Order: sequence, then structure tokens, then C-alpha cells
Amino acid sequence: MACHSLTKGQQALAELQARTPAGTLSLVELDITNDTSIMSAVESITRNHGVLEILNNNAGIALTTSQGYRASILETINTNAVSALVLTEALLPLLKRSAHPRIINVTSGLGSIADGSDPASDAYNLPFEAYRMSKAALNMATACMHANYRSFGARRWIVLTWVCKAPLSAER
Repeated sequence: MACHSLTKGQQALAELQARTPAGTLSLVELDITNDTSIMSAVESITRNHGVLEILNNNAGIALTTSQGYRASILETINTNAVSALVLTEALLPLLKRSAHPRIINVTSGLGSIADGSDPASDAYNLPFEAYRMSKAALNMATACMHANYRSFGARRWIVLTWVCKAPLSAER
């Protein structure tokens, strides 16, 4: 399990382990927007496990424009779409070692171009342009993953959410 905040990650790991799950759970600190952090996480997973069975790309932010409109858009797309693809590429050698590698990308109905273009859709007039653009980009990244990774048997899924309770903020 990867987390941006080691303290929060340790709390979440303890809660999960208290449920006595099948298999093993371990923690690795990761800032998906930082290539050095990504490589450190890959090295840690390689050293401690040697294989990665499931990659769940669920990191996400929805920023306000307090830092400037352009900066908000770029940071949101970088975190929600670009970083998921970069992390997946970095973890490919570990995923390839799995008999049944799985990649799960958590996206949003707000990334649907069809719904965003349809005046009859509830999503049509919603704000959050940066977030919506980032999830549309993640949807395309997932389609590209399907084409690029099928040769070694990787299965990929998009988990589509609409509204859910989550600490979605720049605080991470």
C-alpha cells in the first residue's frame, strides 16, 4: 500500500490489518508526482516483494484556483493522469513477474466526454474543468495501457465513480 503521508498510511494499514485480510499488506511512502519518490518506491517493492500483483491508481486531487487557473489545471492533470501513467510504466517490470497482473485506474463519470457534452446530462453544467479534464485523460491512458500491456497478460479496469466521500484535496 502506497501513501503520500507515512503517518496517515500507518494508521490506514493498521486498520486494514485489524480486519485480518488474506495475503500480505505493507506500506511504502510515495509521492506520485515525484520521479525520485517513484523510483524509491519501485526499489522498495522490488527488494521486499519482487513482484506486484495489483496496481490500484487511486491518487487524485481537485484543486481550487487559488494558485492560479493554469497552475491548478496543470497540477491536477499531472497528479490525476500523467502520474498514474508514469507510475504504471515504472512498475511494469514488477507487474510482468505476476502470473495475473492487474491494473486498476480509479476515474470519474465527470471525465466522460459524452456526458460533459450532452445538455441532458447532469454532468453538463458542472464546474471542475481541471478535474474533469484529468479524468478524461486517465480514461485515455487506460485505453492505451490496454493496447500496450496486453502482450504480457495484464488486465486493466477503470473504476468509475460519481460522488463518493473521500479526502480529495491538495492536502493528500
